[in-house]
Amino acid sequence: MGIWETVMAVGAINTSWSHTVKHTFSTGRSVWGYTMLHDVLIYDDPGRANARVIQVVDGGTTKNVNWVGFFGNSVTSITYRLDVNDAWARASGVTQIFD
Repeated sequence: MGIWETVMAVGAINTSWSHTVKHTFSTGRSVWGYTMLHDVLIYDDPGRANARVIQVVDGGTTKNVNWVGFFGNSVTSITYRLDVNDAWARASGVTQIFD
């Protein structure tokens, strides 16, 4: 088993912004991918921060999703995104590899 973690940090005042990160594997792997929101600083109401899995390639099929986590048995890539609006945030995209 292995773990691959990438930290994302992004901020925006009076606007929205996002940061994406993609974990790619040369062959299909059994993985559990999820996001962890570490810190949030809200600048104004209604500020927000959201960390999600947004795309997975599993078994050769691309799946556009909006989930906190994803488990698959033949994953070749998983993409994470951190979105903010009137906020600063730090989050991780974490992929646990089981094979």
